[in-house]
Amino acid sequence: MDSMESTVRKRIRDTLLLDTYGALLTEKQRLACEMTWFEDLSLAETAEALGISRQGVHDQITKARENMENFEKKR
Repeated sequence: MDSMESTVRKRIRDTLLLDTYGALLTEKQRLACEMTWFEDLSLAETAEALGISRQGVHDQITKARENMENFEKKR
């Protein structure tokens, strides 16, 4: 599997997880994911909209992914 295919698969999985478990995330986690994945905003644009740093957006998305994967494992 090439890196492009891997990236697409990861994006699809992230989107499905967010659709399923988005309501269980914190508001900032959900918004950070929605803005970057659905609205195709950059980390900087999302950071400005949320009033946090780019690193903060990255951290929110990382934590959201971890939480959603944990929810999925418990399912």
